[in-house]
Amino acid sequence: MTQLRTGRGELVTIPNREVLATTVLNFTRSEHHPIFVEVEVGWSVAHGTVEKILLDAAKRTPGVLESPPPAVFGKDVHRNAIVHQLLAYTNDPEQMKQVKSALLYTIQDLFHAEKLNLLESSTEG
Repeated sequence: MTQLRTGRGELVTIPNREVLATTVLNFTRSEHHPIFVEVEVGWSVAHGTVEKILLDAAKRTPGVLESPPPAVFGKDVHRNAIVHQLLAYTNDPEQMKQVKSALLYTIQDLFHAEKLNLLESSTEG
């Protein structure tokens, strides 16, 4: 068995036969390290509004890289909400938790500034 840490920081165990049979990307040798944030937002909020807020938050957060550029995806539907995923990058893996925390707080501030009901939204990632 081999243990690997995913881009989201989760520790997974994989049988060695699978490691040998598939391609494994070593992100610790990469200059860009992904940060994922997932936000559930009710159907009443336009997806364009959510995408704008998430991209603006990434742009305003110190430690988030401009290149590769952050991107937003519609990931899933959960109850009466759409799950939006922000993918952003940092080049400092030692500061990932601090950068992600700052990004989450910036997202919250921007949702408040737009007067969107955060009670129908949640973040994880």
